[in-house]
Amino acid sequence: MNIITAKSKLVDTFFKYLDDLNLVSKPHLYNEKAIRIANNNFYITYYNDNECYFLGDFIDHMVVFFGLPPEETFQLIVKWVEDRFGINIIAPYSDYFKL
Repeated sequence: MNIITAKSKLVDTFFKYLDDLNLVSKPHLYNEKAIRIANNNFYITYYNDNECYFLGDFIDHMVVFFGLPPEETFQLIVKWVEDRFGINIIAPYSDYFKL
């Protein structure tokens, strides 16, 4: 069954879903210049030099769940992380996009 919804409503639902994952920010265990944003299933590692690593399984989960193209899904996640945690991500990357 296909569900047609307005793009803005889909983005709102996407962000609400991310909010409900209860991702929390805490210091990284092995790198004092980094923070880890995680829950029991997914994690994101943000480095103070504005690089940010996103676990490929996390990207895949969101692509499958919402059916959006991977690049768009990734951009939405990056925007949500920036807004939610007040950080600036200049260089986002993920093992999801292996060459």
